[in-house]
Amino acid sequence: MARIGPIRHQEKAPDAKKETMGRYCVYALLSLVIVLFALIRFRLRDMPLERDEGEYAYVSQLMLQGIPPYKLAYTMKLPGTHAAYALILAAFGQTSAGIHFGLLLVNAATTLLVYMLAARLSGRLRGLVAAASYALLSTSFSVLGFAAHATHFVVMLALAGLLLLMKATESRRPWQLFSSGFLLGLAFLMKQPGIAFAVFGGLYLLKKEWPHLTKRKKVASRVGWYVAGVLLPFGLTCLVLWVAGVFKTFWFWVFDYAGEYGSEVSFSRGVQNFTEAFSVVASAAIAVWIIAALGLAFLWRRENRPHAGFIVGLLVCSFLAVCPGLLFRPHYFILVLPVVALLAGIAIQSATQVLARADSGFK
Repeated sequence: MARIGPIRHQEKAPDAKKETMGRYCVYALLSLVIVLFALIRFRLRDMPLERDEGEYAYVSQLMLQGIPPYKLAYTMKLPGTHAAYALILAAFGQTSAGIHFGLLLVNAATTLLVYMLAARLSGRLRGLVAAASYALLSTSFSVLGFAAHATHFVVMLALAGLLLLMKATESRRPWQLFSSGFLLGLAFLMKQPGIAFAVFGGLYLLKKEWPHLTKRKKVASRVGWYVAGVLLPFGLTCLVLWVAGVFKTFWFWVFDYAGEYGSEVSFSRGVQNFTEAFSVVASAAIAVWIIAALGLAFLWRRENRPHAGFIVGLLVCSFLAVCPGLLFRPHYFILVLPVVALLAGIAIQSATQVLARADSGFK
């Protein structure tokens, strides 16, 4: 009996060592992916500003001079991305290189967040494949990936908010629920379609709280913390703009005028816009999109079912975020790239498992 303990310890030690080596290998490869695509972006940092970048840069320069948005420059966009640009210009200089260096950091952070989300759902291998897929897709000219569009900021904040929300539903800590809502509220503040991710977060929270509905007060309190976090960034923005004397102008351009602008496209024309835009976006990395489509089929495997609802829900909400106005500009598709990357990770690992089992069956 005295030998049982040491023998079991010796049997487990190789597995533990293998697990540790595998984890460090994944971290090394993830770092390599992030650095590689950061170098590509760094090399092209002096690219001229794209049209929307010029708008964001001009308004942010005015903000740095103490002039609020919607006073001398008018835009249909919420002011979150303008504020983000102001921070980037203040930190890295008021040049195109400074703006694109800021985008480099945002993209690196988003790639890491894609890994963390995929790894939390399905394991480190899927996380690595998902991160590499996102880095590749988001660095494509087909989605204007080298331009610092608002959609880059939306997905970074949305993924951070969803990750924190997943943790909050386990810990059930009010401050985490509030913070996750705050991050998703900031995603909306970057651009209006970001509200789709806040809605998805709310639906996910309700699903998690469903088994506890008998404790209505506690459920209402937890949902209330999340909703308060979502609403706070927009509420503070409205207050600041009202104090600055530009609230009426802000509301006209961002909601009244933008609503009319987005209602001009018919449904049939919208379908045509989507078909034309998607064919261009997907053709730049068609293999990744095909693998992601296969990932949808693999969702129904036993090991993937626990997270199938989350991924399908995120896919639907991400697609809806691309749809407002039915214009389907290339950079709108950045909003759907994280979930496409998640599906690619699922497809690769599931296919690997299927082939391994088939190979063992032949032996």
